[in-house]
Amino acid sequence: MTEPAASFWLDRAGSWQPPDPGVLPARADVVVIGGGMTGLRAAQRAAVLGAHVVLLEQRALVGGATGRNGGHVVAGPADSTAETVRLLGMAAAREIWDFTLHTVNAMREFVAAEGVECDLRFAGTARLAFVEKELADFEADAALLQTLGIAAQPWSRAECATRTHSDAFIGGLFYPHGGQLWPAKLARAVAAAAARAGARLHSGVQVHAVTADGAMLQVQTSAGALQARAVIHASNGWARRLLPELHNVLVPVIGQVLATAPAAHMWDFGLVANDGYEYWRQLPDGRIVLGGMRWRSATMGRDCDDDTQLDAETSAALRAFLPAHFAALAALAVEYEWSGVMCYTPDAQPLVGALPGRPGEYIAAGYTGHGMPLAFMAGCCVAELALGAPPTITANAFSPKRFDSTTL
Repeated sequence: MTEPAASFWLDRAGSWQPPDPGVLPARADVVVIGGGMTGLRAAQRAAVLGAHVVLLEQRALVGGATGRNGGHVVAGPADSTAETVRLLGMAAAREIWDFTLHTVNAMREFVAAEGVECDLRFAGTARLAFVEKELADFEADAALLQTLGIAAQPWSRAECATRTHSDAFIGGLFYPHGGQLWPAKLARAVAAAAARAGARLHSGVQVHAVTADGAMLQVQTSAGALQARAVIHASNGWARRLLPELHNVLVPVIGQVLATAPAAHMWDFGLVANDGYEYWRQLPDGRIVLGGMRWRSATMGRDCDDDTQLDAETSAALRAFLPAHFAALAALAVEYEWSGVMCYTPDAQPLVGALPGRPGEYIAAGYTGHGMPLAFMAGCCVAELALGAPPTITANAFSPKRFDSTTL
């Protein structure tokens, strides 16, 4: 299997040896497919609830989108709040905000309780406007957020220039609860907690099929077969390979990210522009991590789950972005560049819950480029559902039932 380019998060996270799970057992209560944040969190929660858990990851643990994203954790829906209200209604938007705010708090509590060094901080996130339409969208969002009781601060053109050190933006909306983290380090800590709780974490094992076997499920893998009472699909951009009925629902999308050499300090907060198509932040050591520009690709990265390649047009646009908008960064060198597989859904909401027509199978996937404020609790929720426990938190908008046989 061709290896993808090294991401900064994985290459610089330090040495790490996952716990040895031993040989693949013949039977488990719960099999989790996918070794990213969602799957690891599902395995941890299911093990804590007393289940015999086996997690299967086709590559290395944390090697997918969890270790290859931009390192932002921003509560709220993937779309703007105004667009979410238009599509789903105010009650659903409130539920989504509650779910993501709960996720952020759960991450804070886990990091504090486990003493995790993952640079988790909440310095805020600024959404920045290049054009008037974006600014009008920010105004609509600000009004709705005030109704929902969620803090957001409009920025004028002058304030944007002062805060960002650039004249490129005509206004903005600042979310004080926006956060940043080292995603691979947090996920590794979740893996360690899952293993301590008794979960067996197998990497390098590819799942070929899940089929009904009487009252059990048969999981066929590259390392042999095992039976399970429940299976959790947590492979996000690769999930539809095992779930062909969701081919048009779970769409893999390639995103690209780069990391620069250290630069002089410019921002503590995260920055997002161009309706979310570009996003960047500065690390404590001065490096800048920038992602986006997939709109410069002929395919926009859609319908692709191969993260071993870099798109040349996207790469060139990423490398030009910082020098074009920040004079102080004109000569900044790029040290890392990588890609990662996201997973988009038609309505920009994830699928979290039982899979229709597949008794005993559950899913948490489809974060539409917004996985960090969702996956930590989505994994927990789907594990609880798989074991018949009341979910800690859920949202009706995430139910897989909304995609029935007439829409697939």
